[in-house]
Amino acid sequence: YVDLLSSFVVENIEFAIDAIDSSFHFLGQYVRVNPKGDSIYRRAEGDNSVIYRHFKDAVRLCSLACGLIELFGVLYDSFESHAKKLLEAYATFIAFYCHDEFVADIDNSVGISVDFADTVLLRLYTCTE
Repeated sequence: YVDLLSSFVVENIEFAIDAIDSSFHFLGQYVRVNPKGDSIYRRAEGDNSVIYRHFKDAVRLCSLACGLIELFGVLYDSFESHAKKLLEAYATFIAFYCHDEFVADIDNSVGISVDFADTVLLRLYTCTE
């Protein structure tokens, strides 16, 4: 049963990583870097719901995977490398997209706040260290 349970956790972690990578690449089309090295965020009208859906999916799936890691922490050695990959992917995603300049008014739009995304990052960091 331990192998089956570890496999279940690993599959969920990998699914979250894939969703984060997909959202990261999709959202990248809305970011441009100017010659000074500053990021410029642009959106066309009507794109907000798509942007928010990608943001929400990445945060929720990472939260779910984090919950599984916390729940089955006794088996942590069997999925440690996957958990650390998730932490790296999610931290990079948050660094690029989890700020008010990019996801303006996200609290009112999708029910996921920037604060919640930061809390998930802290939870994930805590359970992988």
